Amino acid sequence: MLIKKNYMKSMQGLLIETIKEVPWNLELFFENFIEIFTQKSLWHEGTKLQIIENGPREGLSSIFQLMPSGSSNTQVKIGFMERGSVLEVFYDMNMEIVMPNMPFGKKMMKKMIESQRGVIEKTMENLLKPLITVSIREALKKTEDDRYSDIPESKVDSSTVQDPLKLLKLKFVEGEISEEEYLRKKKILEE
Repeated sequence: MLIKKNYMKSMQGLLIETIKEVPWNLELFFENFIEIFTQKSLWHEGTKLQIIENGPREGLSSIFQLMPSGSSNTQVKIGFMERGSVLEVFYDMNMEIVMPNMPFGKKMMKKMIESQRGVIEKTMENLLKPLITVSIREALKKTEDDRYSDIPESKVDSSTVQDPLKLLKLKFVEGEISEEEYLRKKKILEE
């Protein structure tokens, strides 16, 4: 489902993925992504970093913090934007390096840390992007699996599972979705 990686800066951040097909339930997909992404961790210089949601959520985006922060405070904003039939994934990292309080050599220490900042940011980026991509794939699969989980077994046959229009019609008939949502999704499916 993931088709390409771009590295284009915009108001939302860096466009890192484009998902060919918008998930059937964006809110559920976003919740699944957050749940999966915050269960991940990564290792950097011998330290295990946990990912926690640090919010606030704005639409389909949120801010995540890497913990423990130690000598650097790293926050990542990840957002999803629906554009027609695709879903774009944006990423923006903010890193603050905490300088030790030293009575001498402060200017030299600051210069050294600033010169290493780019290397540290690139390292973190190289560790985080694969975790984001894996989390997206897992969230897409979980969301698609959830699509059929709330339909009684007696109403799901092989033709319903293979035909999304039949499934959509069943959800509409049973009052699970509004007429407006039914017509919007039907139009998308028939394209």
